[in-house]
Amino acid sequence: DASVRSDMLAALERLVPGSSEEAAETKALLYGKSLSLPVAGGGLRFGTWQGIYLCAFGAEVVEAEVVATFVAAADRPGGF
Repeated sequence: DASVRSDMLAALERLVPGSSEEAAETKALLYGKSLSLPVAGGGLRFGTWQGIYLCAFGAEVVEAEVVATFVAAADRPGGF
């Protein structure tokens, strides 16, 4: 759903209004910096409203990288 991104940003703005560095740090803290993704059958298993959104809230442009680590489930010790 294309409106999810704008809905999330609007909700964060209501919770933490403003664009100060303090507001940016608080929004980043609320949003989090890591996540677990469901993978099965060789693909991502998202629900209807799920997706991956990368956000930067500060005024400065910062370089970032995405690191992915795969861990096999206990019932699939040989792989994914």
